[in-house]
Amino acid sequence: MRKRFITVLVLLLTISFFGCSNSNQQDPVEEVEKIGGELVIYTPNSDREVEVVIPYFEEKYGVTVTTVIAGVDDCAKRIKDEAEKPECDVLWGGMTYTVYQNYPDLWEEYISPNDENITEKDFKNTTGYFTRYCLFGNSPFVVNVEGLAEVGLTIDDIKGYQDLIDHADKLKGKVLIGDPTGSESAYSQVKSMIYLFGEGEHNDWANRDYTNSWEFLKKFIDVIDGKVMSASTAVYKGVQEGDALVGLTNEVAVINLLKQGVQGIEIVYPEEGCSWTAYGASIVKNAPHMEQAKAFIDFLISEECQKIYAKTSLRPILTGINNDDERMPALDEVNLFIEDREFTFTQRKEWMSKWNQLMKEHKK
Repeated sequence: MRKRFITVLVLLLTISFFGCSNSNQQDPVEEVEKIGGELVIYTPNSDREVEVVIPYFEEKYGVTVTTVIAGVDDCAKRIKDEAEKPECDVLWGGMTYTVYQNYPDLWEEYISPNDENITEKDFKNTTGYFTRYCLFGNSPFVVNVEGLAEVGLTIDDIKGYQDLIDHADKLKGKVLIGDPTGSESAYSQVKSMIYLFGEGEHNDWANRDYTNSWEFLKKFIDVIDGKVMSASTAVYKGVQEGDALVGLTNEVAVINLLKQGVQGIEIVYPEEGCSWTAYGASIVKNAPHMEQAKAFIDFLISEECQKIYAKTSLRPILTGINNDDERMPALDEVNLFIEDREFTFTQRKEWMSKWNQLMKEHKK
């Protein structure tokens, strides 16, 4: 675990992250009354996200921010260990329904007045304890176009999950996914397949019949030849390097590869449906810098900060603000479905048990 002290100097880094070729200046910061003081944030977010968002907040409010960057489980455990005398004010990022359920007593109740600007009811602060501020695409594929041509396929042949099964004769052993028992991104892909190939009312997760889903997953496991990748990064790297043709990954990973100029790959949004996870932030119970913590939560879902997120590979929670990158279609152009996080939280153990059983059966 390491500590980073973020200063206004890192504003220089926002230019390269945003790809702003038309201006050497940052976007103007809306003037408000500066509250000063300090703020301590624990976060699993990337260095780049920290370097982009924090300087704007510091300048806007006159607050000095200290960030501790670590995995979300490490952050949550540290907050729990410090519960008697909190040192952290905000957990920023990775605050999902699962984390909330696993650590229910660590958070301060707070609903930002800016929450009313979030139009999708599934993304609003319904618990009172965590605020969703950006969206992370769970479902996209990364596809090696040149590799497809070598086996007689084109990008138009890979429009969704069913195509992986329909072209199993050419794709077997050439489709990659992480281990859903350990990788959140891989588990998100499996959840998508379970939902999409179930039967019943759309968005009624709890009452759908998932019998057909497991028949589909049995076929999918045959396509991947019963193998999963130990690291999520190995999925898109394997496709990038030509070791595989299709990788079930996430939007951020593929868009970042394309931004880096990687050739010969494309992103596919499955036609059956795509899900996005809403990343959240929570104030720590009895946070030592409560005023600054509330100001940070307000800032995250302000239109100003949401426009900052629109310049990244993450998506604004205010869905009326589209990302600047033309390779990222507007959400209303994608077949979007919303995950029932409470339901999938309760089903995880059973679903992963079924997945493991299918993997064992494949190897017999």
